[in-house]
Amino acid sequence: MNSSKDHEGISGGQKGVLGRLKSAGFVPRKSLGQHFLHDPRILASLAESSEVNGDSNVLEIGTGPATLTRELAGRSASVLTVEIDERMGSFAAAELAEFDNVEILQLDALDGKRRLNPLLFDRLVKLGDFTWVSNLPYQIATTVIIALLEAGVGWQRAVLTVQNEVAERICSPPVVQGKGKRVRAKAQKSIGYGPASLLVGYWARARYLKKISPGSFWPPPKVDSAVILLEPRYKVVTSQIEKDYRSFSKWVQVLFQQRRKQLGGSLRGILGQDEANKALTERSLDATLRPENLHLEDFQFFARAFPFNNG
Repeated sequence: MNSSKDHEGISGGQKGVLGRLKSAGFVPRKSLGQHFLHDPRILASLAESSEVNGDSNVLEIGTGPATLTRELAGRSASVLTVEIDERMGSFAAAELAEFDNVEILQLDALDGKRRLNPLLFDRLVKLGDFTWVSNLPYQIATTVIIALLEAGVGWQRAVLTVQNEVAERICSPPVVQGKGKRVRAKAQKSIGYGPASLLVGYWARARYLKKISPGSFWPPPKVDSAVILLEPRYKVVTSQIEKDYRSFSKWVQVLFQQRRKQLGGSLRGILGQDEANKALTERSLDATLRPENLHLEDFQFFARAFPFNNG
């Protein structure tokens, strides 16, 4: 294992990477959401926030020009990094030639059906416990986060850069119900609580760490990015946890399909009048609430008490 600080220096090294990319004629592909993170301070802070050390196995999805990979390889036991773009994978391999603890997996992290690629899943099962650190392409960020959490693999901590809007959504609390009107919690700005908040929240405690300006990327995106921290809710994912999740995710889907409808009416349509009243009473829920006002624990209650597809 070698330290990235032994090769070119962090700041000079990242500038050199961009120069080599441009000299090689690389044009970032919009179709893959390629915005390469090159700010040495942000790269170092991602690695530090992840708390990786010499015993850590690390997963990275989206190798790019290996700027983050290099930072992680210099601090950890091993890095498994996934890259869909073959040309970029070859460039990254050359950039990482001095490291003996990096494996580049050339494939799409997703299988086309919003699940992890089976080859990646098998590799992660064999890897065991790992830390996930990635600069995720914007258009797949939410999908790949949920897919990895649903897969039940052994992640222990995740530090991820995503579009700021996605970060706010994932980390958002429920909208507070006021007297006759809904009042947003202070943590909520323009981005609301919804399915992403809940589906990620079932598996992980999410925390918004920091905003990243467009200038930290090449090419600069038109929007801000952000770093989020995910920590697992469960030490071991049991078959019951997975079973409850199937029902939980269905309740999230069904209620948010009619997100402007009041809870009492939605529950009557799903459960019938008597069961709807029973559910509202047991959870002490007002019939005028809407899905955005419900907590994670409310959806978990519905999932267990009135299971959907929970066989």
